[in-house]
Amino acid sequence: MIQEEERIMFKMRDALITAARVVNDNFGKSLGELGGVSKPQDGDTVRTLIDREAQDRMHKHLQPRYPNAVYNLEETDVKDISLEGKLLFFGDPFDGTANAQPKLPLSTQGLIAAENNKFIAAAALHPFERYVLYGAEGIGVFRAELAIDSKGDYHLMLGTERQLPCLDRIFEKLKSGEEILMPYVDAHHTPINFVAERKAKWQSLFVETFDKQYKGGFNARMMREMGSNIDAGMKLAEGRLHVQLTDTIGGIYDVAVGAVFLPALGGMLTDMYGNPLKVPKTSSEMQTPPQQVVIASIHPDLHKPLIEITQKCYGNNSEIYIPSIGKLVRVPEYTGFKAWDSANKKVFDALEK
Repeated sequence: MIQEEERIMFKMRDALITAARVVNDNFGKSLGELGGVSKPQDGDTVRTLIDREAQDRMHKHLQPRYPNAVYNLEETDVKDISLEGKLLFFGDPFDGTANAQPKLPLSTQGLIAAENNKFIAAAALHPFERYVLYGAEGIGVFRAELAIDSKGDYHLMLGTERQLPCLDRIFEKLKSGEEILMPYVDAHHTPINFVAERKAKWQSLFVETFDKQYKGGFNARMMREMGSNIDAGMKLAEGRLHVQLTDTIGGIYDVAVGAVFLPALGGMLTDMYGNPLKVPKTSSEMQTPPQQVVIASIHPDLHKPLIEITQKCYGNNSEIYIPSIGKLVRVPEYTGFKAWDSANKKVFDALEK
């Protein structure tokens, strides 16, 4: 008998497929043609007609089946209500907005379902590589290929579904030197809270830890920064990336697919202290999660040193080199892209003098 989590998983997969053509049809258009509107609450990221139309298609597909669920698809303007005890659908109809105009085929779409403070299912679709991943708690993670018909609509290719294997085999290849250790680092370099300097230190410590400490067993010199967080989560699930750092979380929408996919495959997704990603309790937590630094990896043995590295760069009293003054400065704990709290302002004001 099909479990409800499995029904939700398939329904979200199909919702993404109905919305995929919106990305493909509009990719490469100018910002004016896309009707871009700035979202100041998310660091001035842009909301486009791709976001709006793809979101509408997802909602219309899910709502008749789950009329009493709460929907928050990133572009949704919702009141701050409690989400506890409710079936929750959230996600990003268009992750990687900045890729659209230059036609970088790395934008993706994702949906996550949560209930009773647990992530229960997720789906993510890559409209350019033409495949979709979907998984649910206790069921596994699956991949299926997609085709585009003459009208531009996406469809599942029959007979292509396969279950993804555990990521242990990829980790063994990394240890043996058969594969290059490949991290994805969120590319934002805002000066707020000294993100760029923290990120630079993290990258340096990452190379030092995995290239020197493991005596060349890992080749840690590759560093990917282009793409989208959902794209990175999909590639982690397949072992095509191995580590992810996201430190500018405008909302939980883009990183939560990994909270379903990775544990099912032997990987991990946590905050910088090793705590699992938490399901938002309110709508405001959806847009500004308490956990503002997320790290993911394909294996616990990779994850432990990641936690140590990340705490050194983003934890309280992190020692960060500030190029503009040529000094090492101790800075407060990183509290997010949107935060401009008094502690950080004091440090910033002191450096300006």
